[in-house]
Amino acid sequence: MKRVLITGANSFLGENTKEYLEQFDEYQVTVLDMLNESWDKTSFSAYDVVLNVCAIVHRPEEKDVELYYKVNRDLAISIAKKAKNEGVKQFIQTSTNGVFGIDVGVMSIDRGFSPKTAYEKSKFEADCLLEELRSESFKVCILRPPLMYGKGCKGNFPKLERFALKFSFFPSLKNKKDFIYIENMTDFIKFAIDNDLDEICYPKDKELASVSELICLIARANGKRMHLLGVLNPFVKLFYRLSHTMRLVFGDCYYSGPTSSVAWQPRFSLEEAINKIYDK
Repeated sequence: MKRVLITGANSFLGENTKEYLEQFDEYQVTVLDMLNESWDKTSFSAYDVVLNVCAIVHRPEEKDVELYYKVNRDLAISIAKKAKNEGVKQFIQTSTNGVFGIDVGVMSIDRGFSPKTAYEKSKFEADCLLEELRSESFKVCILRPPLMYGKGCKGNFPKLERFALKFSFFPSLKNKKDFIYIENMTDFIKFAIDNDLDEICYPKDKELASVSELICLIARANGKRMHLLGVLNPFVKLFYRLSHTMRLVFGDCYYSGPTSSVAWQPRFSLEEAINKIYDK
């Protein structure tokens, strides 16, 4: 049996991972609330794997810069050091592909890293320090997923969902973006544990998707029809260079490279994932 400790309570990823792993008899999962100041009094020696999902995201950087580094970097390192010192065999860190610092374009290891925000920088610094802790007896697996989506998630996906349910028209422009469905992500975490991965991984859905395709699938799953209009495309192109939001929505943004050294296939396609979210 693999005994897994998830550090970070009330996390979208953490809660879904716990629910998924507990379907299998060979897993025993415990969640540790890191808001409890006495978390470090908990012994890690009973666990084989520590999955750290504790992070600060979507907070005003002008007010909370120190908090980003305190939680995303310093706390992650403290958890990992404690895990290593107490005999945990594998530490899995949830990071972000934002460490490339690219809102629009193709991300690849060959192009290097250029994190820009406090969130991206704090995550990248944590990743670098965690790799220094790796040893023969302590495996470090760092996950850098793209935007996650699923039932109950926060962030940009609910914004796309609201648009798809409110409007019936969208530009027909097609772009290429990486996403990952939450159940594909939890499956990859199980895969990382089962294969004792000791590396940086880039889990993502099998296919690249365009935002227009995603909008259409959300609308259709909710019994609506979305009309893709080419007449709107010139307006998008006009404001593309002037608006950061337009670039985020309509620009290409995907990772070019392998997910991990061991081959893995996502369980759900984009269409299957969207239908699952809305129980279709």
